[in-house]
Amino acid sequence: MHHQQGGVFQTLKDVMRAKGMTYKALAVLMDVSEPTVKRIFQDQDCKLSRLLTICQLLDIDVETLLEMSERQLPAIEPISEKAEKALANDRTLVYLFMLLVSDVPLSEVQRTSGFSDAEVYQYLRQLEQIGLLRVGVENRITFLVEKPIKWRLDGPLHPILVAVNQAFVEKAVENHNKDHTPFYSASRMMSEQSREELDHAFKELYALFHKLASLDKVMLPKEQLKPYKLLATLAPFDALHYFRHSSK
Repeated sequence: MHHQQGGVFQTLKDVMRAKGMTYKALAVLMDVSEPTVKRIFQDQDCKLSRLLTICQLLDIDVETLLEMSERQLPAIEPISEKAEKALANDRTLVYLFMLLVSDVPLSEVQRTSGFSDAEVYQYLRQLEQIGLLRVGVENRITFLVEKPIKWRLDGPLHPILVAVNQAFVEKAVENHNKDHTPFYSASRMMSEQSREELDHAFKELYALFHKLASLDKVMLPKEQLKPYKLLATLAPFDALHYFRHSSK
């Protein structure tokens, strides 16, 4: 059974496919260019008024669209292993890409990193060459991969992903102690049946995380949004391994 990616824009794609509507045909009805329509779906971002127009042209009301989106669990496909290998060969390149797909403005990336205009252009062209984005006028970026990005945890970028997640957990614990940022950690004995029930609950939370983010991106101005990261795991806990006494 085909498992569809969740989100408002994926649902719109599904509706278009069912009605035999192409990007080109939709662009004609909207009186915009085909690249504009493709960019809306690629970036998963548009004004509410434009979303309403698309819904009207597809003969679907927003309430039905949101209902359909809620029933879909995101099934995000990872980028190609070839692209991951290319990123793994240049740590600066992978961090730049991670910042860009996290919606950090290019100007902010350049300001904090100290990259020159020439360096930024060079890195963007490298990302273009490996098929992750397209660079337009004034370094306007169009992503050629679906966001959010799913990385292979056992892939070429494994060391970097481990380091990023470890740093994130450390910061989350620190913030929890300072301002009570939510952080939950527990170890208990339980049955396999209980583990499966919790695993199902985590999947529902994961779907809710993506659904709310997709809706916020459509309904709210970008200035009201900021990046959040959800990190959760449920696995056997070998206390003897993690609390091993190290004798000198």
